[in-house]
Amino acid sequence: GSIIACNPYPTFFNQMDQWIDWPMKWSENKNKPLVLEETSVPFAQGNFAAWYLESENRRASYSEYKQLFAEQSARYLGDQAYGMIAENPLISFNSFSDNLIKEGEVTWRVLNTAGETVTSLWMERCLRGWRMYDVSGIWPFERTLYYFAGGIKTENFSYKSLGSPGKKPDVAEIPVFSRKTKLYQSVCSFLKPFMAYIGGRKERFSSLEHNYTAGEKIEKQMLFSNDRLSAVKYNAVWKIIRENDGSVTGSGKWNGELAPGNISMVPFQWTAPTVQEREYYKILFETEDSAGAFCRDEFMLTIFPNQEIPKVSQTILLYDESGFTSRLFKDLNISSESFSSALQIGNHSCLVVGRESFSKTFLDLAEKTSLGKALQNGFSMIIFEQTDKQALAPYLEERRERYVFIKNASHPLLKDLGSNDLHHWRGKSDLVPAYPLSTYCKPNRFLPWGNEGCVSSFVMDKPASGNFNIILDCDADLSRTPLVEYFFGLGRILFCQLDVTAGYRRDPVIARLINNLLSYTLNSRPRYFIPAGYVGGKRGNVLMEKLGVSIRKIEKESDLDGIHTIIVGEAPYPISAKTIRESVRDGIMALSLPKNSEELSEFDIPVKLKPGKTKITRISYQESPVIAECTGLGNSDFYFNTPVELNIFETGSDKTVQNLDAVLRKISIGKGGFIFLQISPEYFYGRYGEDKACRIISVLLTSLGVEIKTSGMFGRNILEQINLTGKEAFFSIDPYGKGNENSWEKNTFHDNQWEKIKISSSWEKQDITNENLCYKSESQPTPYDGDAWYRIHVNISHSYHDKELFLVMGTVDDFDWTYFNGVQIGHTGEETKNYWCAARKYKLPKELIRYNNDNVIAIRVKDLGGDGGITADAVITWEGAKAELFYPRPSRFLFDFDPNRWRQW
Repeated sequence: GSIIACNPYPTFFNQMDQWIDWPMKWSENKNKPLVLEETSVPFAQGNFAAWYLESENRRASYSEYKQLFAEQSARYLGDQAYGMIAENPLISFNSFSDNLIKEGEVTWRVLNTAGETVTSLWMERCLRGWRMYDVSGIWPFERTLYYFAGGIKTENFSYKSLGSPGKKPDVAEIPVFSRKTKLYQSVCSFLKPFMAYIGGRKERFSSLEHNYTAGEKIEKQMLFSNDRLSAVKYNAVWKIIRENDGSVTGSGKWNGELAPGNISMVPFQWTAPTVQEREYYKILFETEDSAGAFCRDEFMLTIFPNQEIPKVSQTILLYDESGFTSRLFKDLNISSESFSSALQIGNHSCLVVGRESFSKTFLDLAEKTSLGKALQNGFSMIIFEQTDKQALAPYLEERRERYVFIKNASHPLLKDLGSNDLHHWRGKSDLVPAYPLSTYCKPNRFLPWGNEGCVSSFVMDKPASGNFNIILDCDADLSRTPLVEYFFGLGRILFCQLDVTAGYRRDPVIARLINNLLSYTLNSRPRYFIPAGYVGGKRGNVLMEKLGVSIRKIEKESDLDGIHTIIVGEAPYPISAKTIRESVRDGIMALSLPKNSEELSEFDIPVKLKPGKTKITRISYQESPVIAECTGLGNSDFYFNTPVELNIFETGSDKTVQNLDAVLRKISIGKGGFIFLQISPEYFYGRYGEDKACRIISVLLTSLGVEIKTSGMFGRNILEQINLTGKEAFFSIDPYGKGNENSWEKNTFHDNQWEKIKISSSWEKQDITNENLCYKSESQPTPYDGDAWYRIHVNISHSYHDKELFLVMGTVDDFDWTYFNGVQIGHTGEETKNYWCAARKYKLPKELIRYNNDNVIAIRVKDLGGDGGITADAVITWEGAKAELFYPRPSRFLFDFDPNRWRQW
C-alpha cells in the first residue's frame, strides 16, 4: 500500500492552535497512514533567527543572524517575554542560544529562556495533539544541542609518536549531555510509550476553553495513547480542586485497557458551582498503567457568577449593514435606532457601527452627516469587528489570535477582567471561514486553519501617533491591538476587533466586555485637551510637527499665558530656563527632551546624564516604579533590537538592560513638574524603532492633555492616492543587461508578451528563481540575482492636474533606475546608505504626465543577492495627501523583516 509522508516545519505565521488541528481532516477517514518523517515545532531557526534572505543579514555569515526571541515569543508570553532576554545577547552559530556559561571544562550554550519556553509550549501542544489524532511516525528533528544546552568540553591530545599511522588531532570538542533543557522534558513527555493528559470537550479534544458560568455543565476528556507493543491496563483519577481553600469539589475514576497502537478519549463532566465572584478551580488528573508508567496533568478553570443582561435604558444609534449587531442588541433587549441623518446625532451621545459595516457607504454617510465634526465636539463611537472586506482594511490583518494581553489594566473597559480571560475563548468564531480553500500555490500568508478559541480574527495596527489609549495588544512584538481608544477633539472612538458580536453567550468574558463597552461609552464625558506650548530649537519643533502636536510656539514670556503644558526642546531657549522652571512651579507640566547635562543643569534639577552614550537593548518597564503618564506602554515599547546608543540618566549602571529611570525621570516642583525623556525617533535606524519612540512620546503627550492632530478622521479626499501595492506589473528578467539597449523604458515598447508579477513582494516569492549565469553575486546566490524590469501601466486622471505627484516606494531591493514615460526620474544605488531598505520618492514631472491616458513607469532593478524586486508598498501621491482614515499606519516590519510571512525552509 501507500502512505502520506510529509515534513511539517511550522513557523509563527500560524499559531500552534491551528497547527495542532492540522491532521484533523485526515483523521476523519484515515484512508492512508500519515507519517511525519521529520518535524520541528516550531521551526526554531525559521522563527528566531530568520532575518537572513530578507534583510541586511543576507550579507552576513550564518553565525551573525540577528535573533528575534522576544518579538516572536511575545505572541504567546506577552510583555514577560522581554524580561527573558539575556543582558548581552550572544550571536552564535546555535540559533537558539543567547548566552554562554563556563562550568569547569564545559561551555554551555544556554538556550534563550523566551524561545525555550515558547518552543516547549508548542511541542507539548502539537506533538501530543498529533499523537491523539493517531498520526504515525512523528520524528522530532531538532538539533541535539537544543535538548542539552549545547554542552562542549574541549580536550587536548598528545602523542608519543606522530609518525605512527592514523589521524592525530591536537584538540577535540566533546559533546556533553548532562544539562537537560525544557525541550528535552517536553519531547520525553511526548515520546512516552503510554501517554495520558486532559483534553477538551468531546467535539474538540484540542480545545483549551476555560471560562465558564456558575451552573454550567463542564465537559472535558481523559486522553490515552498506548504506543507499547502490548496491551496495557490503566487506572485514572480526576479531581476538581478549589484554588481558594484546596477543597475537592468533584472527582471520578476510570479503569481501562488499551490495545497496542491505540488511542482512547473518555469524557467526564462536572457542574460549575454557584459563586458570588470569580473563582479558580484546578482539574488534577493522574494515571498509572500496568507497566508502572505514571502520567500527571493539570488544567485551570475560571468560574464566573451569573451575569444579568446589560440594562441599557437609552436607545442606541446604530449603523448595521450586516445585521449581526442588530441581532445582538435584540438578544440583549437593547433598543436601537438606525443611523441615517445628521439630526439623529444631536439626539444621541454615541453611535455604534456594527460588525462588518464600516463600509464606503458608511463613510459617505459620515461625510454627509458631518460625523467627524460631531466627534470633535464630544460625540463617541464604538466600531465593532471589521474584516479586510470593509473600509478599515488598511489597518487590519487576519491573524486569528488566541492570545491577547492586557496593556492598560486600569481602564474601565477591563472592569472585572483579568489577564487569563483573554486567551482561548470558548467555541468557534464565525467572522471568517474555518477552513478556507487556498487560491495560491505559494502565498505570502499561509492558509489559516480553524477558528476554535479565537479571541480576535482581525487585529489592528497599533497607532504610533495621535491621542490614543492602547488597552489590549497581541501578535509579533505586541505590535497589534484588538481594543484601542482613539481620541478626536473632545470625542472618542473605541475600535473593538474582539470577536464578540455573534458570541454574547459563547463565553462569559464576552458578556462582560460588551457590558463594559456600552456602559463606558454611553456614560463617557468629553475629553478636554489643554493649551500647550513649545520652547526650544528646530530639532524638537520638527519632531512635534511630525507627530502633529497642536502647540503654540513660545518666543517671549507672555506667550506662556494660558499654557498648561510645555514641551521643552533643545537649547538655546528664547526665554530663560529660570522662567520655565518658575512656570512649572506655578502648575505647568513640562515634557523635556534634553540633549546633554548642560541643558538639564539650566533648570536646577538634581538629575544628570551619564558621560558619553550607553548601548541599550531594553528597558525593564514592567519591573520599574509606576509612572501614571506612561499608562498603556509596556516592555514591548521599550525593547530595541539591535541596541541603540542613548544618553541616559545616571543610574550607576553600564548594562544594556536598564530600568525606566535610565531614560525617563518625573520630578515634581511646586504645583507642577518635569518629565525628562531620553528617547526620540532620531536615535533609531528604520521605522521599527522610530515608531516605538513616536508611540512613547504620543502616550506621554496624551496623558499630559496635549492634542495631537492626525491627518485622518473620516477625512477622505475627493482624490485618493493611486495605490500600486499588490497590483500586477509586466515583468522580465534581463540577465545580459540589455534592457536599455532594447528600449524597455520607452512607452513605445510592446510588453504584452512579458509575464506579470505583483508589486510589493520579491520576485523570488513569485517563483522567479532562474539562475543568472551572467551575474556573479558577492554573497551567497539566491536566484534570481541581477537585472530585471518592471513596466507598470497607470491611468492618471485629469483631476490630479493641480497636484505635484510623486512615486513613493517603500523598498526596492537593491538598486533601481526608474523611468516615467521614457524619461529617468530617479536612481538609488550604492551611494545611498542602506540602499536595500531605503524608501524611494521620485517626482513625476508634470510635462511628462499624460492625463486621462496610459502612462508607463519602467523600473530597472538590480538585485545583488537574496530577495529582489519592489518588495514594499508603492503609491503615487502628493504632499499633503490624506490617505489615512484615522492615523498613519505604522510599519508592520521589524526593520525590513515581515514576521508573519510564510516561510519554507
